[in-house]
Amino acid sequence: MDISIKTHISAMDVIEAGACADGVFDWLIKHGITKPFLSVRAASKLCGEDELCYIEDATNLRGFGDGFGDGFGDGYGFGYSHD
Repeated sequence: MDISIKTHISAMDVIEAGACADGVFDWLIKHGITKPFLSVRAASKLCGEDELCYIEDATNLRGFGDGFGDGFGDGYGFGYSHD
């Protein structure tokens, strides 16, 4: 899995991110886009708020994390002798 942040995207990137193929192609036609790739910046500016999540997913700009981690241990250790 490629986790790099992309600067350009294709229709296939957005479809693989979960968008409906028909919706993607309708969006491209609506905006007169005929190139195989589009800059993320340009795509983001053309998107509605409900469409932006697909751009973010396709370009790895949206991730998941809860900010919590586990910290187990009480600071005591045991030494073992291997006689």
